[in-house]
Amino acid sequence: MYPVTDYYTLLGRAVSELEENTDEVREALYERARAALLRLMRDGNLPYSEPEIVGEQLALEEAIRRVEAVSGAGLSNTENLVPEEIA
Repeated sequence: MYPVTDYYTLLGRAVSELEENTDEVREALYERARAALLRLMRDGNLPYSEPEIVGEQLALEEAIRRVEAVSGAGLSNTENLVPEEIA
């Protein structure tokens, strides 16, 4: 069983803390998240199957789409991405 991670909250928090919130900076953040996920799942302590890895990658990509939908909506304050209980 692969980990169920709330990537939306993690990415939302990371985006809300960016000093410069531009498309390019967010894309670099997402690339780092993609690489870290793959490294963790392939080289971590527990071996994950390819279907588990793909499932987590799809969950991450969906979270990226959600964050970008909010960011692309012209919201100047991305604090809305972070749930109040963890802000």
